[in-house]
Amino acid sequence: MIISKGIVLTVDNRLLYYTPNESYKIQSENITKIFQLNPKIGAITAERGFLSKNTIYKEISYFFEEFQIEIMDIQDLNVKNATEKLHSFFEKKYNWRERLKKNFKILRNYYQKQGCRILDSTLDNYPGRFKYKDLQGNIRDGKVEVDEIKFLVAGYNEKWSPEVYSCSIPGKIQRKQIHGKYGVTLIGQSEIAQRILLGFDEGIFKLQFMKKLLQNHDLETIKTQLYGLQYDFPYETMTIQDAIDFCTSMIMITSSIMRFMFGLANDSNTINMAVITSDKGFQWIKRPLSYF
Repeated sequence: MIISKGIVLTVDNRLLYYTPNESYKIQSENITKIFQLNPKIGAITAERGFLSKNTIYKEISYFFEEFQIEIMDIQDLNVKNATEKLHSFFEKKYNWRERLKKNFKILRNYYQKQGCRILDSTLDNYPGRFKYKDLQGNIRDGKVEVDEIKFLVAGYNEKWSPEVYSCSIPGKIQRKQIHGKYGVTLIGQSEIAQRILLGFDEGIFKLQFMKKLLQNHDLETIKTQLYGLQYDFPYETMTIQDAIDFCTSMIMITSSIMRFMFGLANDSNTINMAVITSDKGFQWIKRPLSYF
């Protein structure tokens, strides 16, 4: 979150996984998701909490320690360069192409058992694409994906101008916020916060009526109309404490809703937070425990 006074990074320590019966389960309450990259830049992560190293699964924080050692000029990087190096580093560490091939084999076997026939596939780009013939003889499109690692990288550049970038592996880098563009950038389990802040979440674009609407109207025009639903929060005049309270509230609301939806307990002690300001740089407000 960017306000005129600084940047607030907020995460919970919870790692969820999606079960076959379409409900969330807690895998861990002690995952580190927030990291300091240098004195004026921080990062948070979402989605996958573990990666394999020599057939042993290790927490993402382990690889951040490797990243700090490997990137010799990390202290001098601006926000964009830090994001690019982080993306490149984890692109090498996450063997997602092999995982994509395995997931495609699982999907192919599933479709074949249903009586469908896979016609062709392309796994060179992400997501993987394939065509299949259904039981009625229709040719349909399918896609295959993997669990993504997602990052937000936020901080100040040389002239103390704030920036926020997002990136995912597999995926691309996007600039999300710049100086003068105050507000919240979300990552991870964000649908609930989106509905509160925007009045809708990205799932609206998957609805049938929206697909028909997009046939006759430009996507950006529709988004402009939808963004008129959002609350007008005074981000530019918020104090640091206001921003801390705001971010904490968003996590607590999300946790509370998921408690009633999926039976997940609400625990405010799992929140970690850091603040980055132009005069003091990166500062921990509540940092994760370290046992090493």
